[in-house]
Amino acid sequence: MFDLSDPASIGTLIGMAGGLGGPVYTFFSNRSKAASAEIDSLKKDIEELEKRLTTAEFKLNQMPDSEAIHRLELQLEKVNGQLETMSAKLAPIDNLSRRLQEILLQKVNA
Repeated sequence: MFDLSDPASIGTLIGMAGGLGGPVYTFFSNRSKAASAEIDSLKKDIEELEKRLTTAEFKLNQMPDSEAIHRLELQLEKVNGQLETMSAKLAPIDNLSRRLQEILLQKVNA
């Protein structure tokens, strides 16, 4: 087929190799560019996720822990107890004001 002792045959082989080398180089360089673009896109995605994670961690650290919530629950129970006490103390005053209002309405209507 090809006689390697003949310079023309060697030139033909080099030409064929060069002719195939271009498309092979283009194929691999395009794949490399596509891979590079995909890597850049993934880097951007990772940066965005890192920002979101940092924001979520900050918000989570600002939230009260279980001890703080327990203290709030105790304070709310104390306030509820005080409100019940106040309500019981105000009941007679409410009754008195209703009776006084009835008396005043009877005098006005009479």
